[in-house]
Amino acid sequence: KEYRKNIIKTLMIMAFVESIMGILQHFLLWPVDCEHLTKAHRLGRMAFGAAQNCNFFAGLLTLLMGLCVATYVSVKLRKKQKYACLVIIAVVYLCGLYTATRIFWLGAIGVFISLIGFEIVYFISNRNIKDNLLRLKRIGIVLVIVVAVTGGVYLSKDNCIVSQIQEFKADSENLKEEGNIDRYGSSRGVIWRMGIEALPKYWVLGVGVDNYHYTYKINPTYDGELYRQPRAHCEYLQVLVDEGVFAFALYMSFIFYTFIKTVKYLCKNKMNSDNVYKYIFLIAFCSYSIQALVNSSIVNIAPYFWITVGLLNERTEMRNIKTFNSKNRGEQINNDEK
Repeated sequence: KEYRKNIIKTLMIMAFVESIMGILQHFLLWPVDCEHLTKAHRLGRMAFGAAQNCNFFAGLLTLLMGLCVATYVSVKLRKKQKYACLVIIAVVYLCGLYTATRIFWLGAIGVFISLIGFEIVYFISNRNIKDNLLRLKRIGIVLVIVVAVTGGVYLSKDNCIVSQIQEFKADSENLKEEGNIDRYGSSRGVIWRMGIEALPKYWVLGVGVDNYHYTYKINPTYDGELYRQPRAHCEYLQVLVDEGVFAFALYMSFIFYTFIKTVKYLCKNKMNSDNVYKYIFLIAFCSYSIQALVNSSIVNIAPYFWITVGLLNERTEMRNIKTFNSKNRGEQINNDEK
C-alpha cells in the first residue's frame, strides 16, 4: 500500500513538472527546441515535454491526467491536498491542450468515459449512494475546471484549439467529397491502410517487430515519394501487423484480462484505503488504452503504462510462497541440528 501511494505521489509531481515544462515550451520560453520536427513544433508552439514529440507527450499526459483525476475523485484528502490536486489537474489539462493534438482530446474524453462508466457499474454492484454521489460531485468539479480552461484558451484565440477544429473539419470534408481516408487524421489514414493491406500475406507472423515501414515497400500503390512511417500510429494495429494475429490475440487477451479482473475485484469489494489504488490505476490504464487507438507505443512512454498494468495484476501470493519457503528452510536447519 505504501509503495503504491509513493508511486502515485511521484507520478503526480512528475505530471506537474512536465506540464510546466510543456507550457513554457508553448510560449517559446523553454531554452531547448524539440529534436523531432523542430520547425513544425516551434511554428505550431506545440508542447513536447521531455518526450521530444507532441503526440507521444500527449499520450503520457493522458495517462497522468487519468491518474490525477482518479486520485482527486476517490481518495480522502485534506483541504490543502484537494486544492493542490485540482491545480495539478488544471495544469496538466492546459498543457495537454498546448500539445495541439487531437490525441489528447481523445484521451481526455476517455478519462471521463472511464470515470462515469465505472461509477455506473460500481453503483449497480454496491448501491452505495453516498459514496457514489460524492465521487460524482468531484467528477463534476473537475469537469467545470476542464470547461473553464478550455473556454479560457479558446477565448484567448490561441491556435492550439482552433487549428485542431480546422483539421477535424478538413478531415470530414475530405471524407464526404473524395471518400479517401488517406489524409484522414494527419495522414493516419494512409498509414493504417498500408498496414491493413499487408495483413492477408503476413497475418501469421507479421512483417517483423519495428518493421512497419516494410508495408509501404510491398504495397503496389506506393510510389516511393511518401515518407515510410516506422510506426502504425495505432498501438493495436502495430502489434497485429508487426507480430501477427497470434501475438495480437495474446496481447489483447492480456489487456482485457487486466481490465475485467480489476473491475470485478472493485465491484465485489467496497472502496476503501486498500483497494482505492486499483481504482486510480484502472482509470489511468483505461485513459492510455483509449488514446492508443491513434498513437504509437514508444520506449520512453510505454513503461508508465506497463507500471499501471503491473500494479493492477499484483501477485500477493508470491510473498506467501517466499514466506513458506523460508519456514521450510528453517525447519530443515532445525532437523539437521537434531
